[in-house]
Amino acid sequence: MFADRTDAGERLGAALRPLLPAAGAALAVGLARGGVVVAWAAARVLACPFAALAVRKVSDPLDPEFALGAVAAGGEVVWNQAAVPAPPLPQSALGRRAEAARREADRLQAAYGAAWAEALAGRTAVVVDDGLATGLTALAAVRRLRALGASPVLVAAPVASPSARNLLAPEADELVFLAVPHGFQAVSPYYASFPPVDDAEVKALLADPGEGG
Repeated sequence: MFADRTDAGERLGAALRPLLPAAGAALAVGLARGGVVVAWAAARVLACPFAALAVRKVSDPLDPEFALGAVAAGGEVVWNQAAVPAPPLPQSALGRRAEAARREADRLQAAYGAAWAEALAGRTAVVVDDGLATGLTALAAVRRLRALGASPVLVAAPVASPSARNLLAPEADELVFLAVPHGFQAVSPYYASFPPVDDAEVKALLADPGEGG
């Protein structure tokens, strides 16, 4: 159990420290919104910079909590192949939902800033989220960071489902999860405090990065 996202991030940073190069060489990339808080706390422990990457789910219209796909700002949609075996046509209802998610991710990224992406080639990047249920958003982030030239790309989260771990294992250079519980159903039960994170909080953290720089 984690007290909150800050506690989880500090503990995750301690677990990451032995795997990373010299202080400041890596970039912690928090998945907006909740993952940004975790990345900020982990970056303070690691004495490295952090950034926010906007990611959006393409939700099932009948079950908004179920992700049919995910997209990172500037990237391509990653589909849940068990539910969407072939990419939908752009003009289909699902294709239109995916395009709306892509536009929203790009809009949010413009608000968060993207200058960090210009110097990512050859740099270690750590995708950080507050927890991974399906793993789709993290997978979309991994592919986007690789397209920007990051190497190696790690994925780190306080808690992840076994299925998310299995999805990400072939694509990430390293996985760092503090817990991968059997019977995982949702992220929030692993936190004592798990309030929503809004854009104002994300922007405040980006404006005041603390020890991470």
